[in-house]
Amino acid sequence: MTSLPTRISVAAVSAATFLLPLLFVRGVYDFTRWPRLLALQIVVVAILTCLLQFVKKSEDQPSGRLVWMIAAFVGWQILSVFWAPNKIEAAFRASQIATFGFFALATAYTLFWQGVRDVLRTIGLVTSLVSIICIAQYWGLAFSSIPTAGNPSATFGYRNFLATYLVTVLPTIAIAAWLEDRPRVQQGLIVACALAVTALLCTRTRGAWLALTATCLATGTGFVAFGGLRSALGSFTPKRAAFGL
Repeated sequence: MTSLPTRISVAAVSAATFLLPLLFVRGVYDFTRWPRLLALQIVVVAILTCLLQFVKKSEDQPSGRLVWMIAAFVGWQILSVFWAPNKIEAAFRASQIATFGFFALATAYTLFWQGVRDVLRTIGLVTSLVSIICIAQYWGLAFSSIPTAGNPSATFGYRNFLATYLVTVLPTIAIAAWLEDRPRVQQGLIVACALAVTALLCTRTRGAWLALTATCLATGTGFVAFGGLRSALGSFTPKRAAFGL
C-alpha cells in the first residue's frame, strides 16, 4: 500500500505539473516566470510541511544518496551568490535554484512506477491544452488576448519559451505512451504528442526543431543499443525504471 507521504507528493507534483504551464498574471513584469516561481514556492513549502509531519519511518523516505545529490547541486549553485557582481539578481537566482531543489526533493517521493505514471499522464494533459492554445493563436482562431512578446506562445509569453517546454516534454510523453498499458490513456498520450509536434511547428523555432531532432536520434540510438525500451526497462526494478524516466 502506498504511504501517505508518497500520495501527498504525487498529488502535489501532478497539480504543479498541470497548473504551472497555464499560469500567467497580466500587468506583472515577466508575467509568466515570476508568478509561476511564486506558485511553485508555495507548493514546495506545502509539500515539505506535509512530508515533515507524516514521514516517520525510514521506508517512507527517498534514497539518502539521491538527497545528497540534490543538496550538493543546490548548495553549489547557491554559493555562486557570494561572487556574483549583481547581488540582487543573484539572490533571485538562488531563490529559484532552492525552489527547484526542494521540488526535486519532493519529486523523489514519487519514484515508483504508478507515481511516475500519474505525473506523466498529467504532463500529457496539460501539454495538449497548451498546444491547442498555441495552434489556435497561430491560425488566429482564439486566445489572442493572452499577453505575449511573440505569438504563438500559448501561456508562455514568448514562442521560444513555449518551444523549449515542448521539446522538453515531447520525449517524456512519447515514452509514457509507449509504456502505457491502458489503450484509451495511450491514445490520449499519442494525441498529446501529435498536438505538441504541431504546436512546435507553429512556433517556427528552428533551434527547437534541431533539439527535437537530436532528441529523437538519441532515443533511436537507445532503442538499437538496448533492443527496445520495454526490454531495457524490463531489467530494472519499477523504482529504477521510474527514476530513469
